[in-house]
Amino acid sequence: MSSPKPTSVTHVEASAIPFAVLTAWHTLIRSSRIFKGQRLLVNGGGVVGPSLPIAVVARCHVTPTCGNHTINQLMAADGEKSVNYTYEDKTLVLKCTPRRA
Repeated sequence: MSSPKPTSVTHVEASAIPFAVLTAWHTLIRSSRIFKGQRLLVNGGGVVGPSLPIAVVARCHVTPTCGNHTINQLMAADGEKSVNYTYEDKTLVLKCTPRRA
């Protein structure tokens, strides 16, 4: 199965998309073994986009962290709430206590 490359991305950018999706799938499904009802914080970066729909399909409660430029896209992809890391502290927004090292 194939689809045409959008004109808005370069060939190099388009070739990187499957790696981000595979990384998200491997991390969530194979390594972390997420399960229905689990709460997930997906912490910024290029894997947030593909991680969100994978976790939503697995029926997890997902909170992504992102910047101003992607917050609307992630909320449209069924994120329950989103943390804008440019001005919000995720520990305050999520009302959690960070683990001490």
